[in-house]
Amino acid sequence: MSEEVFLPPQGIDHIRQRLNHLELIESRKITQKMSSIDDHSSPAFIILNEMKQDIDREIYQLKSLLANAVVVENRA
Repeated sequence: MSEEVFLPPQGIDHIRQRLNHLELIESRKITQKMSSIDDHSSPAFIILNEMKQDIDREIYQLKSLLANAVVVENRA
C-alpha cells in the first residue's frame, strides 16, 4: 500500500496542470514526431522513444501521487 501524501490545494492543482500538460501536449507531440519516422532503428527515433518513456514515467508517477494525495488546508 502506498503512503498518503499531504498537499495543499495549490499543490494538487499544480500536479494536475503538469499532468494535463504532459498528457495533452508533450506526449502527443513526441508521438506525432515518432510516427513521421519510418526507420525505427534511427538515432532520432530511439531518442524520441526514450523521451516518450520518460514522459510516460512521469505521468505514472504524478497519477500515483494524486491517487495517494490528501488535501490539507493551511489554517493560520
